Amino acid sequence: MARAQASELQATSRFALYQAGWLRMRPTSERRREAVDAHVRRLSIRLAELEEERDLAVREHDERAVAWRRMFREARRDREMA
Repeated sequence: MARAQASELQATSRFALYQAGWLRMRPTSERRREAVDAHVRRLSIRLAELEEERDLAVREHDERAVAWRRMFREARRDREMA
């Protein structure tokens, strides 16, 4: 009987230690999750900024290409007229 009570006491204390450890871990995991979420938000914002920069660079490149084509077209027309 005493052995059963001792075994039950050990199991109870092991459970209490496990539960205390789990409860201590939970705030740490919540902080880690919040840090990860914040990092994901920062990366998402940076990705949007990079996409805007890329779109602007593509637009500028297209505008320069159109200007060069126009200049070449006008130069060819001038040569043909001369």
